Amino acid sequence: MSEGFGEPSAASKPKTKAGWCEQCIPRVYCEALQTHKWHVHLKKARVEYPDGVAKDITRDPDSHEFHCIRCTYRHKDSQTLRCTAIATAVVPDDPDVHSGAATYA
Repeated sequence: MSEGFGEPSAASKPKTKAGWCEQCIPRVYCEALQTHKWHVHLKKARVEYPDGVAKDITRDPDSHEFHCIRCTYRHKDSQTLRCTAIATAVVPDDPDVHSGAATYA
């Protein structure tokens, strides 16, 4: 089936969807709704460190950020926290340190 006249092709459609966040009071319009929900409404992040220790980290209610339990790093995005846990690992000669140590909540 062909696309309608004037519609962008599937390749050029944006990967993020805009919309109203129904969880915010008052409602907030977001250009990237899913990203907004990850940054604002996700309460816990599961972080697995390269040494195998896995922890559920709860968003700090005052700063609205996830705080790493092993260093002073903090960020509002749980995925950034997971990546930092891997990137800052002290495992200098381990080629598998970046091969899936991060898990998704």
